[in-house]
Amino acid sequence: MAKEHSATRNRLKAVALGVLYGKTAYTISADEEMTLEEAKHLLKLHRRLFPRFWNWITGVVTEALATRRISTKFGWTRQLLSRKEREQHLDEDGRVKDIQKSLQNFPMQSHGAEMLRLTLTYAADSKLPVCAPLHDAIFAVAPAAKEQETVEGLLGCMRRASRDVIGVEVPVEVKVTRYPDRYVSDKKPEAIETWKAMMNALEKIEAN
Repeated sequence: MAKEHSATRNRLKAVALGVLYGKTAYTISADEEMTLEEAKHLLKLHRRLFPRFWNWITGVVTEALATRRISTKFGWTRQLLSRKEREQHLDEDGRVKDIQKSLQNFPMQSHGAEMLRLTLTYAADSKLPVCAPLHDAIFAVAPAAKEQETVEGLLGCMRRASRDVIGVEVPVEVKVTRYPDRYVSDKKPEAIETWKAMMNALEKIEAN
């Protein structure tokens, strides 16, 4: 039963995230190994359930194309080429590159970046021991005695940043790895295989 629910959740997640950057029924069908009719049905269902989102994102894209610019809340701006200028940069099939999908994706990706930037700024101001950011995550290291203090401090910075950027708190996951263990992402098993392949290649080079 849990496996069936997981499969359903993954399909719905593919649609919910896919619409943010313009995934079509054909792409969702191929990526999630479902029929084209199933993918079309889920997209149609999404439009019916979330008309407010579709009205908003359509307006965002239309305005960006009309004004040739799109910005984040804090002013980070992407300037767009005109149609005539874009005709000089054709895709592999010799067609003018469609930028609608990237415009549709801009609000999510850019404001995610704004939240991460603010979080790191707040963490630096609080002198929290940040090692590095990774995509939408932050790595920190601390003595065992200050583990809870560091975790709570970073959570506070993340919550503050999300409130400042989008007005609500974004749920945050925490994973603590204690010495002598190493951090390994449970969600990306392929990363482990890539790491092993890299280490094997290095060992062969060093041996030669």
